[in-house]
Amino acid sequence: MPELASFKNCTGCRLCQDVCAHGAISFESKYGFSYPHIDKEKCINCNLCESMCPETSSSNYDKFNRIDSVPYAVWSKEEKIRKVSASGGAFAELAASFFQQCKGSNKPCCVIGATIDGKKVRHIVINSETEISLLQGTKYLQSDIGGIYKATLRYLIRGYSVLFSGLPCQVNALYKYLANKEYNGYLMTCDLICNGVPSSQILDLDIKYNLPDLESIISFRDKISGWENSLALTYKNKYGKCIRVPIEESLFLNAFRKNFFMRNSCYNCNYCHIERKCDFTLGDWWGCNYPKERKKDGVSLVVCHNQKAETFLKNIGNIHCYKIKWKECLPYNPRLFCGKRFIGYTIPSIVKKNLLSLNYNTVRRLLTSEMNIITEKRFWWLPFKVWQIFLQKVEYVYRKKMLTNVLKQYE
Repeated sequence: MPELASFKNCTGCRLCQDVCAHGAISFESKYGFSYPHIDKEKCINCNLCESMCPETSSSNYDKFNRIDSVPYAVWSKEEKIRKVSASGGAFAELAASFFQQCKGSNKPCCVIGATIDGKKVRHIVINSETEISLLQGTKYLQSDIGGIYKATLRYLIRGYSVLFSGLPCQVNALYKYLANKEYNGYLMTCDLICNGVPSSQILDLDIKYNLPDLESIISFRDKISGWENSLALTYKNKYGKCIRVPIEESLFLNAFRKNFFMRNSCYNCNYCHIERKCDFTLGDWWGCNYPKERKKDGVSLVVCHNQKAETFLKNIGNIHCYKIKWKECLPYNPRLFCGKRFIGYTIPSIVKKNLLSLNYNTVRRLLTSEMNIITEKRFWWLPFKVWQIFLQKVEYVYRKKMLTNVLKQYE
């Protein structure tokens, strides 16, 4: 039987599922994360999935570009676009310009990215500029991307221009899938400054105890309280009413902010490097030093990894775009250069495995640090709090050292 990535290393990119011609690989949920399962009856032991898995392959496939990347501060000139985007609207403008340029040259095109679908997230293909809103905004769940790599190749073979967006591990999986395959189309890719993938079990707990009427999620962030305080869960209930839940009332968003229960591979991510295989890397420019009135609706950090990307970005007419220095954007965006996180050791594995059987109030205190040690005299939580502070300190020191080394290399 093929040996795929371990529970510790699997990123959930689903490349193995797309390369299996016999439908022998499906994905099952384990502790709120998707992992591959091989059907022994269907598997013919060709080991193609094992050889293609980015985490087990011994090939010399290069994950990263070997040229200097360049960071830019970007935001849309249109307030409406900026308001409904996660940061400055860079992706929306990038996608719009992509459609417009392809239309101007009379080339068929499509954009591929993640959308919220009910209580889940999945990758879809859009074929017009009017559908870009489906792909806007941050999605704090890992998307179901099964079948998308094959779909991308089909479009490229048909001569389409394709803009593909996804997590760094997903974009890397796409390039590996397309390696050595022939097609006439044009591919442009962008990945994200990814904080990591949280367990869907936490969202399930939030829905069960706090949001029982939740029918479909609308967004995980908005700018009602400003871009820098934008975490809020907005959903539609069974009566069609839109309800906004601020972060203080959401177990899921509180836990996400603490980073205690992410996918195992996210605590030692192999894709958090400045140099990447994709054309663009997009994210929030946290630590933006612009005046409040300029950044109130968000500023995107866009990293161009090659000349093709820089040329495309500078030809987008509906954005403000300014080249910035690495020392301005890296300190508050550590996931752009450092994939190692120690905070993942905060919650013992046995707790994660039995999360759904624990008392809800205990789970909330574990995942959000709302232990009320002093006010409610819950002193038995002190060892956990000390352990948490220690890990945060270790992570801070490690990242600071990494930042120093990176700035020496790039500045």
